[in-house]
Amino acid sequence: MVSAPDLLAAIRAGLRSANPDLPPAERLAPVDEMHVGGKAATGLVIDALGLSAGSRHLDIGCGLGGPARRIAATTGAWVEGIDMDAALIAAGEALNRLSGAGNLRLSRGDALHLPFAAAGFDSASLLHVGMTIADKAALMRGVGQVLRPGGRFVIYDVMRTGAGEIAHPVPWASDAVQTHLATPEAYVAALQTAGFSVIRHDALRDLAIKGLAFAQKQAASQPPLGLHLVLGADTAARMANLAAAVAAGVVTPVLMVAIRP
Repeated sequence: MVSAPDLLAAIRAGLRSANPDLPPAERLAPVDEMHVGGKAATGLVIDALGLSAGSRHLDIGCGLGGPARRIAATTGAWVEGIDMDAALIAAGEALNRLSGAGNLRLSRGDALHLPFAAAGFDSASLLHVGMTIADKAALMRGVGQVLRPGGRFVIYDVMRTGAGEIAHPVPWASDAVQTHLATPEAYVAALQTAGFSVIRHDALRDLAIKGLAFAQKQAASQPPLGLHLVLGADTAARMANLAAAVAAGVVTPVLMVAIRP
């Protein structure tokens, strides 16, 4: 991972070539929507959250804050974003100021040790983070503790949907040691053990195939703004490996919605 100043400098340089007529969120989307399907997938997450102005939302593993900024701007909710990567948080906070984003805050935090009071949020989201966490049960318990009764938890993760191994590197991991894939059934079991009711889960294979095709073209051409600024020189290989695993049915991005009783 590059340092926060270097990453921010690269993003600022890329923004100078972006269409100035686009809103800031649209100009930043190629680099700060780091999950499969990008802003289209974020839109599905927002629809599933059902937030309104005055709600309090927690985005776990927020990265540069792209989804958090989009959720805040679209819904009017107050959004807290946390991520373990200090460089991403520092750059993301600078992007908040640069883009004039309001009603949100990004800070460094651990998904397994959420630094928030009990029942402090109306909803939470997890976008392409669970694949890096082995203890899904502890993750779900922690989220359940910070959600109010009736709070909604929307997960959008790459999940194991078939037999076989995936080649590394992939967007979230350089090697297999860093990958902790689980089936949708395992996610449901962990959520139910934590007291959640799972009301839907949808495999988004078509969205993934389309989104990964675009991501591979972007990685090959390395435009001024793109995920290669964050993921590094092997971004094309990361995208190709994930695309191959999705095409083979080994993994699929899944959108899951759960409710805390």
